[in-house]
Amino acid sequence: MFKKYSFLVFSLPLFFMANSVFALELAGVVERIQGSAQIISNASQKALQAKSEIFQGDQITTASDAEILIRMTDGTVMAIRPSTNIIISEYRLDNKHSDNDNMLIMLVKGGFRTVTGAIGKKNPQKVRFNTPTATIGIRGTDFEVTVLDEKKQDAEAGTYN
Repeated sequence: MFKKYSFLVFSLPLFFMANSVFALELAGVVERIQGSAQIISNASQKALQAKSEIFQGDQITTASDAEILIRMTDGTVMAIRPSTNIIISEYRLDNKHSDNDNMLIMLVKGGFRTVTGAIGKKNPQKVRFNTPTATIGIRGTDFEVTVLDEKKQDAEAGTYN
């Protein structure tokens, strides 16, 4: 009897592993990088390079000398500033049903400038940027946001747009 069901027992884990691989949706690609930056993806950390792929769930950290330019698959462009930590919390681009589109970026610290792409143009309510002290929804196509995690000489800790 075990032989009869052994195929099922051994193939079921492969089915779930294959589905988890396909569940990762490409969110964007690093177009340019200056300085050093790291990406934490699937519990592994590696250095970012030009042409590195960014996926939903990835965390990106830039050093104090770094700036990177990411182009998302919907055409959104993000210029990530030095000493920044962001997480691509949610990202989905559905070319057939734009109601399924979604982008949520968490800015933990630092800053970035962005010009929105197709998701922001079709469904601006589906694009959000969270910080420790604010949630930002877009209404335009170009903005910059900075999170100061501690008081600086000229500014209190907080979110600045």
